[in-house]
Amino acid sequence: SRIGAAEPDVLPLFQQARGAGRAVGFVTTARVTHSSVAPFYARAEDMRAENDIAEQLVAFAPDVAIGGGARYFLPRGEGDGRRTDERNLLAEAEAAGIEVRHGGAAMDSAVAEGAAAEGAAAEGAAADGAVAPRLVLLGETHLPHALDRQGDPSVPALGELVDEALQRLQATGKPWFLVVEAARLDHAARDHDAAALTAGVVEMTDALRRVLEDPDAARVLTVLVSDHDTASPAMLANARPDSLAVVRSSIEVMEWRIFRGRRWRGTPRDLLAEASPVLDAGALQTGLYADDLDRLLQAEDVYERRTALGNAISRRFGIAFLDYSAQISMEVTPGVTRELVPVRAWGPRAAEAEVLRDHAALGAWLRDVMDLPPGRSGPAEPPSVDTPGEDR
Repeated sequence: SRIGAAEPDVLPLFQQARGAGRAVGFVTTARVTHSSVAPFYARAEDMRAENDIAEQLVAFAPDVAIGGGARYFLPRGEGDGRRTDERNLLAEAEAAGIEVRHGGAAMDSAVAEGAAAEGAAAEGAAADGAVAPRLVLLGETHLPHALDRQGDPSVPALGELVDEALQRLQATGKPWFLVVEAARLDHAARDHDAAALTAGVVEMTDALRRVLEDPDAARVLTVLVSDHDTASPAMLANARPDSLAVVRSSIEVMEWRIFRGRRWRGTPRDLLAEASPVLDAGALQTGLYADDLDRLLQAEDVYERRTALGNAISRRFGIAFLDYSAQISMEVTPGVTRELVPVRAWGPRAAEAEVLRDHAALGAWLRDVMDLPPGRSGPAEPPSVDTPGEDR
């Protein structure tokens, strides 16, 4: 699907906000070029054209951009680089004056050291406008699920990333617009992974708490909304969500450890023998029912395997998801349902959010809150499509 290309004369919202004098930035637990955050700064005929979207990100240079997805900034042969044009966009970004950090460990230490330094320097930096754009890439693709990052200092929690982004934007001395995406919630729901979904919600809630406890919170409009429902998770009568605490690994991780990216070619008995120690270590589950084994053996791809494994684990805790056959039949994107999603708001004009009924109205309202002009430019061609990346 397209990113903004359906209306090529409408500027992305970050461009509109910057044109009105605002600092702009985002934090995502997905790739920084992924289809939820990319429309804020880019246009593309195909959301999988992440090499092109990466070029647009560097060219636009948000005041702060934090997430994963370094592979689309690096040439093939350099790490997990996916670019076929031999360009190193990280080197180009640094040459253009963007502060670049690549890698989780470096980010972890920089959060601790940079926060204090930035707080001390904010007043002077705001006075002379000398705050350079910052691009932080914590890995080659999406960040690990919050469940898989527990106890791992190499990738900070979402709340810490939000803290850094806020400090960076506040240091500009300008009014600002920050987008925060807890993207892995969507992926956990698609995998029917109740434990990873729950851990992600807890992490997102902590990030929201940090925003609302910021000293400037009363002057800041904070909006919480989902772009869609995914796989319709529901608690059954026998639900035991507290017991999810025994799960240590996401379905994504456990599926990889069992299948290593390939369909199972052995017998059901062999699959059970391979899966049992992985499930025991990751979820204290010692086996699989025959129906679960059949679904895993018949799965056509990695996503179908994950939902089969996710159902086997989540069912144990009384949590159910949309049937996979129904999930893949969705008209636009597999798993995206038409159920209504809530919108909550805090701060100035927050009460106005209660009457919003669709995402187009939300966007128009945010433009009005920021006093932005209509945001139309002259006709513009969307970028050409480079090597498509993953669509997830």
